Order: sequence, then C-alpha cells, then structure tokens
Amino acid sequence: MAETLVIRLPEDDERSAECLVVDSGGAPLSGVTSGSLEDAAALCDGRRIVGLVPANQVLRTQADIPLKNKAKIQQALPFALEEQLAADVDGQHFAFGARAANGKIPVAVVATETVAEWLARLGAAGIKPDALFAESDALTQVPSTITVLIDGDDIMIRDADGVTTIADPDSLQPVLELLVDDAAGAADDIAAVDAEDPAEADDESLPDPGATTNPVNILVYCGDSDYERYAIIWDMLRLRVDSLDVKILPDGALPRLASQIATESGVNLLQGPYAPKREMPVDIEQWRFPALLLGGLLVLLLIRSGIDLWQLSAEEDALDSAATELLTTTFTDANPATDPWGQLRSRLGATTPEAAAVAAGTGFADALAALSTGMANAPAIRIDALGYRDGKMDLQLIAPSVAELDKLRQAIVVDGSLSAEIQSANPDGDTIKGRMRISVSEAGDTG
Repeated sequence: MAETLVIRLPEDDERSAECLVVDSGGAPLSGVTSGSLEDAAALCDGRRIVGLVPANQVLRTQADIPLKNKAKIQQALPFALEEQLAADVDGQHFAFGARAANGKIPVAVVATETVAEWLARLGAAGIKPDALFAESDALTQVPSTITVLIDGDDIMIRDADGVTTIADPDSLQPVLELLVDDAAGAADDIAAVDAEDPAEADDESLPDPGATTNPVNILVYCGDSDYERYAIIWDMLRLRVDSLDVKILPDGALPRLASQIATESGVNLLQGPYAPKREMPVDIEQWRFPALLLGGLLVLLLIRSGIDLWQLSAEEDALDSAATELLTTTFTDANPATDPWGQLRSRLGATTPEAAAVAAGTGFADALAALSTGMANAPAIRIDALGYRDGKMDLQLIAPSVAELDKLRQAIVVDGSLSAEIQSANPDGDTIKGRMRISVSEAGDTG
C-alpha cells in the first residue's frame, strides 16, 4: 500500500510545520506531528512527499483557453490571466491541471521567488517533494455546495465550480452571502428589480431572501471553538440555504486536508523549471552478478559468431574448389586461375543479370557441389553438356557403363538433400551416352 507524507508548510520559519502520513485512500496512518522541517525529513523515507503551501499566497483560478497542446497552453496562460494579476506576469509562476468538465483549465499562480523560497526551505531540511499544492486544493469540491474550512484566523472557501476564496474573520459573513446569492441566482433577480422604476415596485416584486432558483448547501469544517465563534453566522445562513452542515475537526485541519489531497490532487505547482528531477539509485553490488552474466553472454555470442564466420568461409572455399574442379573436368580449355564461377556462368549461357543471379543462387551452388563430389567418386565419366534452370541441373554424360552412371547418381544423393534421376542411357560404341537430372526443389527423391 503506497503511503504519502503530507507536510503543511507554515507561512514563515517562526511557526511549526505539520506532518501526517496517510495511505492511498487518505486514511491517517499516524497522528499529526508538529515541529521543524528537519523533524519531517525523518518521516520521508520510502514515501511519496506532498507539500501543502499557504493558500493566501497562491491565486487559484480558471482560464478559458481553447488549446490542447500543453506547451502552448503554458505559453498562453500569462496573456490570458494578465488582467487578473496585480503583479508583473514575468515574476509569476503559472501551473495548470487537467481541463475541467466546464471546459476551463484550473490554474495556480504564485510568485516565482515564493516557490523558490519554499523549495529552498524544504531542500535545506533534506526534503525533495514529489508535489506541491495550495492548501485550497485540499478542500473538498462538492456539487451545489460551498465548502468552508476554518483554522483559527485562516479561512478557505471553495464553491461548487472549484473556485477558491481566502477570507478572514471580518469578511467571512459578507463573502459567504455573496457566494450564496451568486450560486442561488438571487443576484440576477435583484439586478432585474433595480432596472425597474423603484416607485412602481411593490413588496411582492422584491426577491424573497429565502427563495432560491438553484439548490445551495454549505459544508463547514472547523474546530469546536471556531464553530462557537461564528455561531451567529451559521444561524443566519441556515435561513438562506437548503442545508448547512458543520463537521468538527478534533485533530485540526491537516487530517481533512491530507485525506483530500492524497486521493484527489489539485494543480501541482512543481511544473516547468520546478518539476522534480529524479535520479535512479544505483546499487553496484546488486547489479554486479547480472552484469557478469551479461558480459559472459556477450563473449559467447562473439565466439559463436566467429565460429559461424569460419564455417561459412570454409564452405565458400569448398564451393570454390568444387567449381574449379568441375570447370577443369568439363571444359578442358578453361583457365581455373581466373574466376571459375564467372567462367561457369558464361559457358552455361548466364549472360543476363537475371540468368547470372539464378546461376549464382544457392540451388545452383548446392547442385554443383554435389556433382563435384559425385564426379570424384566416378572419375571415368565425362560431362558432355550441362544446363541449369528453375532448380534443375540437366547433364549429358559419357560413361563406360550404366553401372558407372548409377554410381554417380548414388554419390550425388548420398546426403538426401538433392534428388538425381537417370533419364536415359543409350549405347554408343564402347560407351554409354546418358542424361541425368539433379533436382534441388525435389530433395529426397532419389529417382
């Protein structure tokens, strides 16, 4: 089961960092620990490391960019969001996530120097995070629901579309009322009434604060003290929404945030120049034996290749010798010192490139080698004519007897790779004129 260490970074070094280990489903595997980042580094080994950074330092918004290429989206973000930023876009880091169901792209914007400071603080403690998210990304996004998380004076609000708002104790009530009006559609009704003549407007034309055109719910996460602190606000809002549910966090905000971020990640700030660069650890001792085996295998392959090359060279020399012997036996005026294969092709009529290719093929060489061996066993036989076509070598032979012809045939087919057939044997004085066919394509047929 994969484990994740969630580290909640404080806004400055004077405050402690909070840590929690959760499983792949977001369930806590330990209690919340508070201390320095060096203390958190002791919990990193073998775990995925996720950092949560203060939400008030990250602008979370959406961009409507009709592009699919990630590199082009990255280039377009500064121009698309320039009007929403008070600071110079050149000093901002832009990160984005997967396109939402509404077609818009979730974006996180933070000052470049701020990201560098966070990574420097983590690096100084020996921590290399796998991901870095704004705390607001760890706040649940629920359909038709405004989600609120209160942690002392830090207040995060996320609406049903995933847009986050950072509030303080003084602005909590007006911000929630605006969000409720916007979600319910009451703001549009009020604008319509304002456009009419106020003198003609009666009480029945005014919108009912409790009437909503869309369902609106509020989900609050907070501690016991924070619930009591804002009890009046909860009572007022219950009159305006369909439901208001409060979840008490006995162990603080981190278990809620860690559970969410471990299962539904938001926009990872570690993109572009801040993307983590991982080095694969190399254990030399672990790989020593496999490396030796691989080296031994390469040596065996080289030896095998050398043996195959030597065998091919020997076979080539044997074929050259066979061609020379057959050339001198068949054609007494031939000069074996100069290209016996070329002379054989020429005397067989293989003058065109196609014919030369056939004569030089494997079948011709095999038949020629077998004939050369057979002639060595039947030296009394002379070749009167020789032709080769379509895997068949036709011979006109002069032999002292039919028995000598059969002796030649048996010597040719001795290894079973070729077939030889005596097609005719006619007396001619004291000799026999015979015809024999050696077939390459009908191996095994001894005739």
